[in-house]
Amino acid sequence: MTQIDLQTFNQAVSLAQLGLTAQAHSTLKQLAQVYPRDFNLLLWLAYTSEQPATARTYLDQAARLEPVNPALKSAQTWLSTQSSQPQPQSAYPTQSAPALTASALSSGTFSYSQEEPSYRVRNRNQPVTTTLLPSQVSAPTPALPVRKPLNLGLLLVVSFVLVAVTTFVLWVLFSTGIFATDKVAVQGLPISGAITHLDLSGADRDRLKIATQPFAASLKLKSTAHEFYKFNRLDQKKIIEFYDAEFTRLGWTVPPMTTFANSATLTRNYTKDTRVFVLGISDFSTSPLKDFADMKNKVGQDEAVLSAYYGDSAK
Repeated sequence: MTQIDLQTFNQAVSLAQLGLTAQAHSTLKQLAQVYPRDFNLLLWLAYTSEQPATARTYLDQAARLEPVNPALKSAQTWLSTQSSQPQPQSAYPTQSAPALTASALSSGTFSYSQEEPSYRVRNRNQPVTTTLLPSQVSAPTPALPVRKPLNLGLLLVVSFVLVAVTTFVLWVLFSTGIFATDKVAVQGLPISGAITHLDLSGADRDRLKIATQPFAASLKLKSTAHEFYKFNRLDQKKIIEFYDAEFTRLGWTVPPMTTFANSATLTRNYTKDTRVFVLGISDFSTSPLKDFADMKNKVGQDEAVLSAYYGDSAK
């Protein structure tokens, strides 16, 4: 039985022990529809039946299930005493025997009281009949699984392998720039300390890539990186001088400095072998960022936008 049905069965037994055999019998019959071959249930149906013939039918069913169960013989003896009386069953238990053990329940055998329980008698002039009755059923306690001892050496080896693999994967991901937000910096190119990187959403990056495709195609660039930064307008000349000095140090071809170094709109191209680095400076209103809604509040009125575009035609 399920836990709920076991509880219902025990409640019906308690009702029978209190003398409410009709209510108990009704509940037991409902359970019998679900568990028609439950030996203990059939015995209690017999004990709570109003007619001896009905009780005998239930005991016959129980006998076909467990003919050698000691409770069956006690029940049959009880029924014979009831059949010899003109009135209905005279006694029913007021207390139950000890609850069934889990092993007994699982094996189909039941334990009963070692002492005869007391009974409440409907007819006070009739002597008390004592009979060994089945006890209330308790839910079986599941056996705890036996845990095998852990192989500590194997566990340590597996843990070490997992840590090593995880470390390697993370190193590959970070070294290739997959998790990096600044794709230009990942290329090992110089980044001025006077500029602040502006993070673009995935959708904005896709729009920007589409807009710069014609330029990349004209130079036959196979790989590109495009980032935007903001800076204080007063630092513009210092920033250009920084990039000229750094790219010169790295062996790139640096364009000549013009008198327009402080111009509001400026573009400078740095090249080396198959690589190109395009530095562009503009106001926010004339930069590609003006079309990105989430960028409008990130660039102040005294700030300008720096565009850093890197491409390589070899890979």
